[in-house]
Amino acid sequence: MKKVFPFVLLVIASPVAAEDLGIKPGLWEVHPISQVVDGRDVIADMAAQREKMQKSLANLPPEQRKKMEAALNGISQVCITPAMAAKAMPMMEAQGSCPPTNMKRNGASTSFEFQCANNGRTTVGKGERTINGDNMHTRVEMTSTTGQKTVNMKSESEMVYLGQDCAAK
Repeated sequence: MKKVFPFVLLVIASPVAAEDLGIKPGLWEVHPISQVVDGRDVIADMAAQREKMQKSLANLPPEQRKKMEAALNGISQVCITPAMAAKAMPMMEAQGSCPPTNMKRNGASTSFEFQCANNGRTTVGKGERTINGDNMHTRVEMTSTTGQKTVNMKSESEMVYLGQDCAAK
């Protein structure tokens, strides 16, 4: 199986736009809609693996089982700090070392491009995010190259605002 690169897509607007568009500091839950790597539907693969693991999860305590099921579904939680919400650009990964370029805002939607070089890997792509209240919808297309190996990925996700308290993460 091909390795999926650990990109976390957090799309953050400027302080004024953040308030206008409802980007709130706090805990957000990320729900993957689709992730296709080199033409292969990774989410479908995860669903097949999840079915195999369901029997072993049945023996876990309810709270632990719920966490494991969320992880198997690709659901994760992200804390957006006030400083992150105040930034004028999307964060393409957790360290914030890949600033986007060519950002264009049209109403509640923002399109952007990015190009990063980290640890011998170059990643180039584009994306769009739309905010509607406590929901952020994001689509990204990217190509990552490490040495002679190139991986193409398309992903789509929905983020849902859970509240101000990031301690629940």
